[in-house]
Amino acid sequence: MFELIIFVIFFLMFMSSLMYNVILTLKIQKLIKSLFQVNLDYFIVADQLKKASKADNEGFVEFLNKSRDDAFRYIEDVQGALNTFKNEVGPLVDYHEQFGDVIYNPMGAQLDTVALAYRKLMLMLPNEINNNEDEQPS
Repeated sequence: MFELIIFVIFFLMFMSSLMYNVILTLKIQKLIKSLFQVNLDYFIVADQLKKASKADNEGFVEFLNKSRDDAFRYIEDVQGALNTFKNEVGPLVDYHEQFGDVIYNPMGAQLDTVALAYRKLMLMLPNEINNNEDEQPS
């Protein structure tokens, strides 16, 4: 009888360890599937991120190019307007500074202020434009 009790105890221990082994195997298989899915998700997300970053970079470079072109166009327009202003108002300011008022003019002080502002404005033009325009006959 004693042998039977020992046999049953060993049999129950063997079966419980076998069941525990099966449960662990199922858990390991589940973890392997989860790990595989995580790796698959990682590669999908990494691929999407590369595509998105390329698109963002292309869009950003396009934005920079457009902004640069707009800035250059604006600078050229402003310099053109300043040159037109210089060609139209410059001779009047030069005449006023050279000869002053022939007769009393109540606007003389304002013309002096305009002449000073005109000179400051002409300093804003690049030197090459100032020099090229000074060399051209009016």
